[in-house]
Amino acid sequence: MVGHATGFAARGFYTTVYLTNASRSKNDITLSFFASAQPNLAPRSVRLQLGANQTGAVDIGPQLVGEKGAIGSLQIRGTSPVIAEARVFSRGPDEPVGSIVGTVLNAIPVQHAIGTGQSTTLRSPSGRYKLYAAETHDFPLMFAVRADNGAAERRLYLSAHEQRSWDLAELFPNAHPTALRITGINGSGKIIAAGIAIADQSQDFTAFEMSLPAAPRHRLRMPELAAYAAVALAIAATAIYKMKK
Repeated sequence: MVGHATGFAARGFYTTVYLTNASRSKNDITLSFFASAQPNLAPRSVRLQLGANQTGAVDIGPQLVGEKGAIGSLQIRGTSPVIAEARVFSRGPDEPVGSIVGTVLNAIPVQHAIGTGQSTTLRSPSGRYKLYAAETHDFPLMFAVRADNGAAERRLYLSAHEQRSWDLAELFPNAHPTALRITGINGSGKIIAAGIAIADQSQDFTAFEMSLPAAPRHRLRMPELAAYAAVALAIAATAIYKMKK
């Protein structure tokens, strides 16, 4: 959930993205913006290059969202591993800089996106809350949102590379759950999700990202297995040498 736009009561909404090249070589990075509720449209993109272990910042503006402004999702691609966070913030039209409120969203790797038959969990504290979801694999997906308090399940749909948001009070008007279970139901798409809790008076907001699956430990990866084997061989060789002495 990023963008640069004017919202209710002329409140400004802004985003700065911080990028760190996690490799020891140059990293060519492309940022592509997908406007909310506008599926299948070619995104606006900007490109930059970061040197080894270099950090840079990009203010999301007209070059990505257009002159009229928009909110949506941001896809970040690099030729090497990159770490990304977005500072999302807002303030009223006549308010001083010191009145800015906002939060930080960590980028979610697309390999953690969920599809049909997969699930994730989101925390949803009391108060105003909005659910955001974006499709990442260029296919549509229908998914279910189930509340932990037994409220009725809601089924939602995203088209290819579409981003949308839903007010939790509209999804579950008679109850406010403390957690949401999101499950892919049908389609070849995959989605990532986040929730935003918004304070009524200050309009300050807090991000809650989807839970990420832990890597299974049923078997060792080849590099790790090779390292253990090398250590075992070294110990065995030392033992044999001592026995011969």
